[in-house]
Amino acid sequence: DARVTVLLTQEQLLPSLPSGEHTVICLDRDWTMIADESEQAPDIDTTAESLAYVIYTSGSTGLPKGTLVIHRGIVRLVKETDYVTITEQDVFLQASTVSFDAATFEIWGSLLNGAKLVLMPPDLPSLEELGQAIQTHKVTTLWLTAGLFTLMVDHHKEYLAGVRQLLVGGDVVSVPHVRKALELEGLTIINGYGPTENTTFTCCYPVTELSETISS
Repeated sequence: DARVTVLLTQEQLLPSLPSGEHTVICLDRDWTMIADESEQAPDIDTTAESLAYVIYTSGSTGLPKGTLVIHRGIVRLVKETDYVTITEQDVFLQASTVSFDAATFEIWGSLLNGAKLVLMPPDLPSLEELGQAIQTHKVTTLWLTAGLFTLMVDHHKEYLAGVRQLLVGGDVVSVPHVRKALELEGLTIINGYGPTENTTFTCCYPVTELSETISS
């Protein structure tokens, strides 16, 4: 569908990949040939409007489509932000897969601000494994889907201790769970929403306290 002209992969994956009119380069098998190439960075005229990545999303249509995200969108998302504060002392956890646009916030929110980025293993982690990673690496900025947030608060709220900013989105966020999570000292919950076309977040609302009159 994307009509790629060059495919970078590993030799062991070749049998599972579709054939087509594209050049295949195996980073393991062809490394000797690659090493003979110049190490000088190519001169590329990249601007704020240049394409940064293509990510697939169903959006509101229900049909997968490729969304083009430019560099300007990523910079807008993570630099000089007003919905979240990022310092060199922060620790981000990349819990999202790179095929989900929340990873854009995790990866570039940390790296473009001099913060630390912790990578989760590629396998789907359990709640315990996710919580242990948060505690072991002293994660301060975390993004969770609304569903995962609910499970974490129900079963392992203690793992969120020490997190400074918890961004939650992807669905309606449970008010009782937000109230329960805010019992943790120093935690701000940021409810975020945004279609992929707008680069991860369009609007965010930080919650530091909830009125007792708010119902679920």
